[in-house]
Amino acid sequence: GKLLTSKIYAIAEFLLGQDVHFVSAEVHSRFGLATEIPPHQDNAYYGLEDGQALTFYISLDNQTCESGGLQYIPNPSSVDLPHIASNSSGFSLRLADESIMNTTEAFCPSYSPGDCSIHHARSIHSALAAPVDSSRCLVVRFSFYSCNAKKRNGHDEWYRSMINLNRSSI
Repeated sequence: GKLLTSKIYAIAEFLLGQDVHFVSAEVHSRFGLATEIPPHQDNAYYGLEDGQALTFYISLDNQTCESGGLQYIPNPSSVDLPHIASNSSGFSLRLADESIMNTTEAFCPSYSPGDCSIHHARSIHSALAAPVDSSRCLVVRFSFYSCNAKKRNGHDEWYRSMINLNRSSI
């Protein structure tokens, strides 16, 4: 069946409590020796004033935290945390203070093909480096923003500077 349906829009609107619009679809690949995904919040990339956005993470293969799948740290969805340039290839940002990663146990879903998790733009998530013997895993992710979303002034310039720092460190 279709991956992007009115049901997904309805779920996103229910969870955010407001109308949404589709922003992007991406295919992510994780494989043996894939680098870590540093702890971050997606809104650091988006730069939305109110942070009202969601990501649907749909696995097309079996995936666990141990094989490089996403893990989540419980945190309030009302707080944007400071981010700095990352030195991870493919991920330009990371939390400036990662001590929150040690304060609570991570939620580590095990995915089967077609399983979906949904995270808020301010959800803290990351992934461990994938072991050499990990099977390749593909994930489709859909992002939705609130129809009222506005980008913070100066965000694009700040983010460009973070990308430049990231690229100069790897």
